[in-house]
This record gives sequence, structure tokens and C-alpha cells, in this order.
Amino acid sequence: MSYLLLIISALLLNIPNYFPGLYFSVWLGFIPLFYVFDNHRSRVFFKGWLFGFVYLTAAAFFLVNPVKIYTELNIMIIILMLLIVFAGLGLIFGLFFKAYFSIFKAKINPFYFALAWLVFVFLRFRLLYFFPIAYLAPTQAEFSSFIQLADIGGFWLLSFVLVFLSGLLYRVIFERKLKDFFLFVLIFLLIFGYGQFRLRQFNDFADQIQLTTIITNLSQDEKWEAEDQGSDIDFLLDAADYSEQSRVVITPESSLTFDFYRHRRGSDLLKSVAEEFETKIQLASLASHSDYENRLNSSFLISAEGEILDRYNKTRLVYFGEIYPLQNLLNTITSYQFSSLEAGEEIRIFSDDGLSWQTLICSEVLYTDLLYSEMQEVDFLINQSNEAWFDNSLALKNLMWNSAVLRAVESRRPLVKAGNLAFSGKVEASGLYQKTELNSNYHNLNITLSEKDSFYSSYYSLIEIFLYLLTGLFIIMLLLVPGTNNFDL
Repeated sequence: MSYLLLIISALLLNIPNYFPGLYFSVWLGFIPLFYVFDNHRSRVFFKGWLFGFVYLTAAAFFLVNPVKIYTELNIMIIILMLLIVFAGLGLIFGLFFKAYFSIFKAKINPFYFALAWLVFVFLRFRLLYFFPIAYLAPTQAEFSSFIQLADIGGFWLLSFVLVFLSGLLYRVIFERKLKDFFLFVLIFLLIFGYGQFRLRQFNDFADQIQLTTIITNLSQDEKWEAEDQGSDIDFLLDAADYSEQSRVVITPESSLTFDFYRHRRGSDLLKSVAEEFETKIQLASLASHSDYENRLNSSFLISAEGEILDRYNKTRLVYFGEIYPLQNLLNTITSYQFSSLEAGEEIRIFSDDGLSWQTLICSEVLYTDLLYSEMQEVDFLINQSNEAWFDNSLALKNLMWNSAVLRAVESRRPLVKAGNLAFSGKVEASGLYQKTELNSNYHNLNITLSEKDSFYSSYYSLIEIFLYLLTGLFIIMLLLVPGTNNFDL
């Protein structure tokens, strides 16, 4: 029965990944887990591993699709390989629960457990940065009042509060402590009140600008067919008819399927832009660079005169998607010839005509620490994405969009997303959003510029120092526990 409850807990935490409107399931998701560990404290490591394995599998099963595209292996072999990976990653959950119950031997204390979970999330984020999947905070993107807390403590505060309130709710249900009930209600009302207050501070009377997004709905095979037919360029040039009033035209990630920096079609495109456009274009390409050996995942800012004004190279690449640690081995055992990209070295802020903006290329939107440290110099965010590698996975599309919502609230800057086979649209600084329909490839979006800076973006370095200190404290507490080297699974 204990194992079944742990599986139920892991699945409840994953429901919003597929159905974002059911975000409240996460608030209930820890209750079966707390019940198990409060009443059946044996085999803690194994139970923690089981919970983690199911949780990660349900959250990241969409990785089947890119592996299938890359390797062309039998689907059952791919599933088996991923299950082995998830089983390995699940060990960190077993270690977490073993460590927690080595320090705190009494029944679960919601506050201490939430702090420990925060440390666990921070360690995961830092040590397993190549796997930015299966975190709780993005599941709350539809809960507009709750996510306003992100402008204070970002991704981290949302994670802590979720687990803390879940722990209080568990004690209300199973221990029927009146003080926990009143504390839960009080904190919830304070959060809701703060959220409503912050939402009312954003209105439609502030300065607005118009941006044009180009969105596509092409599979990976169709993208390469587009290269043969030249329609990747046609998509871009046709946007000239829709963007006369816009400040920037934005394409999806790798919208050009040739090397824009080196291929002759790149110079031809610049000439066409000068002839057709009256506004700037931000286009994306996997492109070479004179200072790098391999290609980079790049975003270029092009003037209406067809000149390259600036370039941003993606700084955090996806393992086994953009960079392959075992590239030679993979090329030996599969028919696909893997080729790693190189990572850029710095965040670039594009500026022109009195506007400045930060670009997050595809999966970079999943990382809370990639927001620019001087956000007061930034007017808005752009996310260019190509999610066709995941074969129209609803879980992946929800994860990417929900993360974009969090980045907008954390920074208090509007975000515009242009994607291929993705949810595209705009997110205002309040976290309220508008997704674009797929009935057109071109959309003019009015975004409201925000002059309010968030505590989170202004003092992120201090928040991170606090997280390091908290992590150090828990490690010291663990080392001081007698018999921690007696590891009973």
C-alpha cells in the first residue's frame, strides 16, 4: 500500500504538466507521500527512489521523441534506455529522503521539510543543470495570484511555499491541529491578497509597443523540406506585409535551416530584407562564427537596411540535443552522425531606438538564473523556440510556456515567444498571457512596458548566497548526525 501511495503522489505532482488548469493537484500531491513516511518509516531510501523514478518518468517521458528522431532505434529500446536514465536520476530522491530523515527523526515538520526540499531543488538545479525538468514551480503558472510571489523569491520561493502549505494541509487532515488550519488559512489569504494587489498594479494605460511574431507548425522533416523549397526564407519575407507598425519582427529558433553567417543564401537574404522591410528583424539560425570551431545556436538582429546589428549565441546548451559528451561513441553505435554545437560565452542585450531586450533561446527559458543581472536596463524578453524535436508533446509545450510565464513575473518584464510547433504569444509582466492562434503565421502583439523592477531580479545574487548558506547548514547538520555512514536502504 505504501508503494501505491508514493506512485499516486508522484502522479498528482505531474497532472499540471499535462493539464495546467489542474494546478491544485500539486497542493495535494505531497499528502500521500507524507502519510507514508510518517507511518511507514522503513526502507526510506528505496521509497524515496521509487517516488523519484515515477515522478521523473511522468514528467520527462516526452524525451522519447527526440531520441527516436536522432537514433532511429526501436521504440522499445528507447523506452528501456530512458527508464534506466530515470532510475539513475531517481537515486537522488532516495538520497534526499534518507538524508532528511537522518536529521529529522520525528514526524514530518512542514517548515523543516520545505526548507530541506528547497535545498534539494537548489542542489538539483546546480549539479544537474542539464536536466531542467520536473520542478514544481512551473506547474503553478495558471494560478495567477500565487505566482506573484515570484517577484520576491522567484522559482525558489514558489517551491518552498508549495511544499510548506502542502505539509500544513497534511497535518490539518491527519492530525487535525487547529493551529495548523489557521496558519494555512492565514498564509493562503496573505498570498492571495498580495497576488491580487500586484495584479492590480499592472494596467493597460502604460506605454505599449507592437512586436510581430512569425510562428510555424512544422515537423522536423517538414523544416528540412522547407529548406529545399526555399520556403524558410519565404516565411520571413512575407512578414513584411504585416509588420509596418512593429518595432521588431521575431522568428522561431533555427527558423533558417542554413548557416546564415557563412552560406551565400544569408547575404542574399540580407539584400531581400533591405528591399522588403521597414522594420528590424530578429532571426535565428544554427550558424558558424570566426571565433568558434563549431556552429552556434544564434539569434541575429537585422536592421531594415539589411545589416547585422548584433548577435546572441545560446549560452546553455541541451545535453544530448545540442551537445554530446559521448559523441564519438554515439556515432559508432548509431546511423545518425552527431555533431555538437558550441555554447556562447555571454548574455547579450539587444538595444536599438531606445529599446533594450534580452533573448532566451528555446530551453534557456527553463533557467531562472539566466535572467540578466541588470534587469532595469531591459524593456522586455524574447523567447525563440523550436519544439518540433518533441513531436508536438503537450507536456513539453506546457513546460516551456509555463516557464516563460514565470520568467516574466520574476523579472517583471513582458515576454514575447515565437515558436515552431510550440505555444507562442505574449506574457505580460503580471504573468497574464495571450497565446496566439495557429490560423496565421504572423501575429502583431502589443505588450505593455513595465517600469517596476522585481526584488528577485534586483537581488538575485543575495538570494543565491542565502541558498548556498542554507545548503551548507543542512550538510553540516547531516555530518553531525551519529551513524550517517550506516546506510540502511
